[in-house]
Amino acid sequence: MGLEGKLEDLPLIELLQIVAFAKKTGYLRVKGASGRGIIIVRDGRVLFGCSWRTLEKIRTLAKDHSRITEAGNRDNVETALRDLVRLEEGSFRFELTDEITDTLGGVTISPFMVQGGMDPQELLLDLAVEKDNHERELTTLLELAFRDGPESDNPVSSTSPPSGAAHCASTSPSNGERALSFQMLESSGVESDSVESATATPDEDRKAYVSRMTRKLVEQTSSNDVSALVLRVAERFVERCVLFLVQGQSARGIAGFGFAAVASECVSVSRRIRLDVGVTAPLGQRLSSGGTLHLSHDLRDHTEAIVEEIGQGLANEGVFVPMRANGATTLLLYGDNGSSASPLHEIEVLELFVAQAGMALENKLLQRKLDEMDEQFVERIV
Repeated sequence: MGLEGKLEDLPLIELLQIVAFAKKTGYLRVKGASGRGIIIVRDGRVLFGCSWRTLEKIRTLAKDHSRITEAGNRDNVETALRDLVRLEEGSFRFELTDEITDTLGGVTISPFMVQGGMDPQELLLDLAVEKDNHERELTTLLELAFRDGPESDNPVSSTSPPSGAAHCASTSPSNGERALSFQMLESSGVESDSVESATATPDEDRKAYVSRMTRKLVEQTSSNDVSALVLRVAERFVERCVLFLVQGQSARGIAGFGFAAVASECVSVSRRIRLDVGVTAPLGQRLSSGGTLHLSHDLRDHTEAIVEEIGQGLANEGVFVPMRANGATTLLLYGDNGSSASPLHEIEVLELFVAQAGMALENKLLQRKLDEMDEQFVERIV
């Protein structure tokens, strides 16, 4: 008898709180993209925890029990819980049992069990705070990347807006949209030589261009560089775009292109747009899973707030592409074909780049933390 499900539906923190409150005994097995782990509880208290990071240490100590300490066991539990709680995608299975055995997978684990068990409530609270702080730092990096809009008001196109598009300017992919993206990259802090190298050559197809830009993600030194490259690549796949910062069940626009005569107006219009991503079930589900939402006949149902600001234009097809970092959706890219109604092609290539950008952004946050730790260490020893 037990309980099993997906971490997307029931986060591990909530599950452990239920187990602790009900004072259950059993084995909680967790599986995610990073690896597997197990948590053993007795009467709601954690006796043992193991994750992919602690497994090798436990195997080594199992050969020499004299090195096992109570403090070390508690540290193993805390590390395992920290690893497993951060998994936002995966599966779990909780097996109820009357008694806990001394062995697990052929290894005697009784020496590694915390005497009397650990109350998970306080530990889970600390882990929840850590997780919130990490997400807040990531959000701050993204906000800083777009805190200043483009200062240039040079028109990117003198073409009249298409019929029905209140704020939309028809822009040519060969000059207008590229000029707009050039301004946005400059305003975001990307060096001019980086901008030039981010420009597609005339004979370069989309896949080759995205492959080159993926390599550039590794070279970028800040979050605004990464975010700007996302916009740069997006203009090869969509005619109009709004980039949203996701916080909980809401998303607010921070940048965009293709729907105004000047770059600064694109940013201003984008920042007026707010989405309640929990209102439409398909969009909310995509944000949780990280999948792209393709729209055609149902385009207006999901884009009313966007169309209100940028106009419908000629759009009859659109996409929402989420960017995930640290296991959660942090940016949401909306794109459509509102300038010419041309079909959107190879969106899966754009999806791949956005996924790579999410990993690059997470690496920037990790590097920032490491730099801060280095500074603190130097301060202590100097």
